Amino acid sequence: MKQRALMRVLWPAFLAAAIAVTVIFTLIDPGELDVFGRPLQASRLGVYTVGFLLAWALCAVSSALTLLMLPRARRDQVDESDDDMP
Repeated sequence: MKQRALMRVLWPAFLAAAIAVTVIFTLIDPGELDVFGRPLQASRLGVYTVGFLLAWALCAVSSALTLLMLPRARRDQVDESDDDMP
């Protein structure tokens, strides 16, 4: 995958994950999470980190699928416009 295409996937995914994690952890306290009926044995920072990375991965997959589902002619047109940029 070209570097610009990779940035077209990762940057919007990063922004969406940041918003999603902000909303989720505004509503859910990581200290009160239970896994299989037991309290989660992780620090709040660890839960925030894992939550963000999972959200970023999910959003990146979504962005990548959007890029892959573009019609071939549109992808070629986007690639040609990259050549014009410095």
